[in-house]
Amino acid sequence: MITLGIDLGSNTVKTVLLADGRRVLGGAVKKSSFDPQQVMDVCVRETLDAAGIEFGAIKKIVATGYGRVTCAIAHAEISEITCHGKGAFFSMPTARTVIDIGGQDSKVISLSDNGRVIDFVMNDKCAAGTGRFLEVMAGALGAPLDQFGEISLRAANAVDISNTCTVFAESEVISLLARREPKEN
Repeated sequence: MITLGIDLGSNTVKTVLLADGRRVLGGAVKKSSFDPQQVMDVCVRETLDAAGIEFGAIKKIVATGYGRVTCAIAHAEISEITCHGKGAFFSMPTARTVIDIGGQDSKVISLSDNGRVIDFVMNDKCAAGTGRFLEVMAGALGAPLDQFGEISLRAANAVDISNTCTVFAESEVISLLARREPKEN
């Protein structure tokens, strides 16, 4: 059975195509926009093209993420918390904790021995500690996000950033850079 998973997140749209719930046939990730449905269409098309499969071959479509309720092609909607639990257990059956640094919130999820979600906590009051926070900090440092962690490992001295607010922390980083503090620090 061919299944399509669609994650309509706040910052990115992701798709994955599975055969028999086990084998990954393809996937795509694109930055979201003012029209996440259009981005989803592009991701679905790229995923199907890469796998050499027609849309009609899909037997089930499941949507998750921030925009899951807007996904008109989905047969079912599942919360991202449940999806993270299932995905972590699928990828690593010994996992008992999942940390999701999403675009607008962060979650820590506890799993049972059979991969069911036991509990979760969530930061959804501000962007501190979220993917958007990391994107803003990488931008302020002029560092590609995918190299952000690697660059930090070259720090000679750790510099404290006293603000947790994304806007104030960005301003603080810009001030430190203006004082010639190396971006690695």
